[in-house]
Amino acid sequence: ADWCASAASALAKAVPGGDLAAGLLDAFDDRIGPGGMAAVRACVVPGRDGGGEDSEDDPFAGMSDSFLYVRRDGLLEAVARCWASAFKPGAVRYRAHKGLDPTAARVAVGVQRMVPGTRSFVAFTRDPRDGTRHHIIAAAYGIGEGVVQERADIDHFFVDPVTGTVRAEVVSKRRMVGPPADGETDPRVAEVPERLGGVPVLTDEEAQHVADLAARVEEHFGRPQDIEGAFTADGAVHLLQARPLAESAQDDGPRVHWGNHNITESFPGVSGALTYSQARMFYELAFTDLYRRMGVPARRLRADAHRLPRMVGHLDGRVYYRLDDWQELHGRLPVFDLVRAGWEDGMGITGDVRAVRHRSRVRAAAALPAVALRAAGHPR
Repeated sequence: ADWCASAASALAKAVPGGDLAAGLLDAFDDRIGPGGMAAVRACVVPGRDGGGEDSEDDPFAGMSDSFLYVRRDGLLEAVARCWASAFKPGAVRYRAHKGLDPTAARVAVGVQRMVPGTRSFVAFTRDPRDGTRHHIIAAAYGIGEGVVQERADIDHFFVDPVTGTVRAEVVSKRRMVGPPADGETDPRVAEVPERLGGVPVLTDEEAQHVADLAARVEEHFGRPQDIEGAFTADGAVHLLQARPLAESAQDDGPRVHWGNHNITESFPGVSGALTYSQARMFYELAFTDLYRRMGVPARRLRADAHRLPRMVGHLDGRVYYRLDDWQELHGRLPVFDLVRAGWEDGMGITGDVRAVRHRSRVRAAAALPAVALRAAGHPR
């Protein structure tokens, strides 16, 4: 960690000067205008080892920094901070995990005119979970940081690439990411206007338009893509960036379903091994106690002892729920079928992942008084 901090600090101080600084500022004035604002984006490009954020074989996104609403007087510092982000601890660990030389990172910096998006999206030309050919769009009010960093409430749209049929999963939206407050430089979380809270971020026609745009980008590059873009107040759509989509490996083994539908608020960004090990222990102990209090027999808990330690998993610095084990374990609760449908929606469980073995809701309701009495009288 000390080595990473030292390298990042040295690069952050290496503000461009001379001809490079003059060229950057001239280009800013020409393309954006002296009074305009820019988005300054870092991208770890393939180096001597062939690995980089946008390489075809290993497109690992989100490890470098980008800076929005950058004015002319802050441009050179933002470029240096982009270079420095190659040595963030999470980025170095990730490269080491992938067998890449952590010191060989090469950061390209793109300077774009800042698009004042009122609605933003990320779109995939394949389902990133299993590689199936469906267009998936995540969209939110405000700028794209809300979608990418999950700081906003997000609607999801699923577009059939053959028929163009759109299926939407719309949530109640309260948060969005917007411009910095006066005197600040970083985007801020703001409230979604009340009149828009229940309105889908995209219409079906707009979702189809985004899916068509993503398909054209895929055709241009010749491989599946994920793209980021924004709608401005005039309804125009802007393509901000595109990168190869990491395709899921297919095999004939049993499928295990993982998800992070509502866990990212607890584990934002990259989680290390220590954080995961503590989380794994917490989930096992907390839910063992919950099931015990709610009337699951001790012999049943002993039989499920192999499931309890694996309720959460860890992959490439992210924490996920193992959904099949959650379904099995929660299914032991006598009253679970009263809330099963809402719980599955909250966990993002859809389609064939949904459990098929349901108790009668009448039986579940009949068990409720006994469960309440047992929980109230159970020793802590």
